[in-house]
Amino acid sequence: MPGKGESVDGYTCDELCKRQSGLLTRRNFLRLSGFGLAGAALLGATGCGGERRGVGDRGEGGGSAQRGGTLVFGVDAIQGNFDPGIFATFGDWMAIDCIARGLTHIDYRSTEPQPALAESWKISDDGRVYTFRLRDGVTFHDGNPLTAEDCRRSFLRLMDENDPSRPEGTYAIAELGGENVKEVRAVDERTFEITLGEPDVAFLARLSNPNGVILSAAAIDKYGDRIGNNLVGAGPFKLVDAQAGQKVTLEAFEDYWEGRPPLDRVVLQVLPDPQALTSALQSGQVQASNFLPYSSVDRLKNSGNLRLYEPKPYIDIFIEMNVSVPLLSDLRVRQAINYAIDRKSIIDEAFAGLAKEPAYMVSPPELGYDESLEKYSTQDMDRARKLLKEARAEGERVSLLSQNILFWPKVGQIVTSNLEELGLKVEAQYLDSGTLASRKADPKAHELFTEQRSAFVPDPDNKLSPLLASDSFVAQNFTVSHKLPIQKEIDRRLVEARQETDPQKRAQMYVSLQRLLAEKQMVRAMVAYIFTPTATTLDVTGFNADALGTYRLFLEKTGFSG
Repeated sequence: MPGKGESVDGYTCDELCKRQSGLLTRRNFLRLSGFGLAGAALLGATGCGGERRGVGDRGEGGGSAQRGGTLVFGVDAIQGNFDPGIFATFGDWMAIDCIARGLTHIDYRSTEPQPALAESWKISDDGRVYTFRLRDGVTFHDGNPLTAEDCRRSFLRLMDENDPSRPEGTYAIAELGGENVKEVRAVDERTFEITLGEPDVAFLARLSNPNGVILSAAAIDKYGDRIGNNLVGAGPFKLVDAQAGQKVTLEAFEDYWEGRPPLDRVVLQVLPDPQALTSALQSGQVQASNFLPYSSVDRLKNSGNLRLYEPKPYIDIFIEMNVSVPLLSDLRVRQAINYAIDRKSIIDEAFAGLAKEPAYMVSPPELGYDESLEKYSTQDMDRARKLLKEARAEGERVSLLSQNILFWPKVGQIVTSNLEELGLKVEAQYLDSGTLASRKADPKAHELFTEQRSAFVPDPDNKLSPLLASDSFVAQNFTVSHKLPIQKEIDRRLVEARQETDPQKRAQMYVSLQRLLAEKQMVRAMVAYIFTPTATTLDVTGFNADALGTYRLFLEKTGFSG
C-alpha cells in the first residue's frame, strides 16, 4: 500500500495528532512530517525455503515452520533511528516490533491486551494504579536481565523533558496517556507501578504501542539520545545493522523469553517503488510485504507463486473538513459533502475492492463498531442536494487537497467528481507528502483534504480522542472543530467512555458518540475501511497478516515450511 513518501504523511495524522497537543509544537510537526524517503536498489538477499505448499489458513500460511533461513520483508522506507520516542517511517517501527516488547502485547487477531514482559498485573479499585509483576527469566540483547528499573527508565526518558536520552521532538508519552501518567516507580526488582491521574480502561492496550516498549536501562545510559541507532530490547530479534534508506538486518535472539524464533535472520529491505516491490516478490527476492500497490493485486493473484492475505480492516480513509472556512462552517454543507461521496466507486477503482464501506469512524475489529451506522456513510445525492440548497451554497467554490501518489489521486478524482455533481466548484490539488503536511497543519491553508488513520492501539479511544478532543492537534488545526458548540459534549463523552469498565456499556457509548458526530458535528466524511494488500511467497508459514493490517510486524512465529 504506502510507498515513497506516503507512510510519513499518513502516519503524521495518525500518530502526531495528540490530545496533549502541548507536547507537539507546530515546528516539530512540520519537521517530522517532512522526512525525505530515500530509495535503494534491492541488494539481492534471498530467503531459505523448502518445498512449496498450498495456501493454508487465513493469516498463517501452510506447513510448520522449520528452523533457519532469512526472510526479506519489503518496506516503505528506513531512517535507521528506532527510538520508540519518535516516529520516522513504518519500516523503522516494524524494526522496533522485532527488537523490543512492552509490558503488554496485542497480536491483532484479538484486540485484547495479553501479558508480555509483564506476566500479570493488578489494578487498584479506583482504576488509577497499575501494578505489574515482571516475567522471570527475561534477558535483554545486551545480556542484562529485565528488572523494574528498566521499566522505570524506559518511561522516564519519555516523560522527563530534562532526561539526556530524551529524543528531540518526542510525542510518545501522549500515545501512552500523556499528562495522565503521573508517576512510575520500581517497587522492587520484579514489581513495577504506574499511577494515572484518572482511570483509563484503554491503558493496558496503550502499553502495547511501539512507544511503550521496554529498553535496557544500561543501554539507555550507555547510548543516551543515540539509543535509537543502537536499540537494545528483549524482543525476538536483535539489531545487527541499519543502513538508512536501504535496509535493516536483524538476527534471531537465542534467549528470547518465548523461545528462539524459527528464522535465523530478517532483512527489512527498502523498496519505495511499488512496481519494483511487486517484481521482487514475484521473483522471490522478497518473501513478504504489506506495502503492495492495489493496482498489482490482480496480477499477484494470478502469479501462482504467492499467497495473498486480506488483513483485518483497521485503517480508516476519510475527508477532513475545516470548519473555520465560511462555506464549511455550515453543518448542512458538511453533511451534503458527506452524502455526495460514492464510496462504492472509490473502493472498486482506488482500492481494487480491498476495502469495506464504513459504518462511521470505528472500524470492524474494534469495540464500538455497529453496522447500523452505515447509513451515515451511504451516498444519497438527493439528500445532499437538498442540504446544499437549504444552505444556499450551490455553485460555491471549495478546494480539495490530496497526495499525488498511490491510491490518493484516484480517491481525490472521484470525490471531486461527486462534489461537482452535487453542485460545488472544486479546485483539486495533488501534492507531495511534505507540502501536504505543511498545508494541513495551517488552518488558513486548507479546506478539504484526504486523510487516513490506522490503529497502532486497537481501542476506540486511541482512534477517536486524537481526532476529536478539544485539546488535540487535529481538532485545533485540521478541522478547527474545537470551537464548535457541540465540542463540550464530545469531550464529556470521550472521558466517560474512557472510564467505563463494562465493555458492553462502553461499546454502546461509542456507538452513541458516533451518531452524535454524524448528526451534529460532521467534520469528517468517512470513505472506507481498507485492507492493506499483503503477500508472501508460498513457503512462508506462521505469518501474522492481521497485525500488518495496521503496520505492526510480529515475526517471532514466522518461518519457512519444510
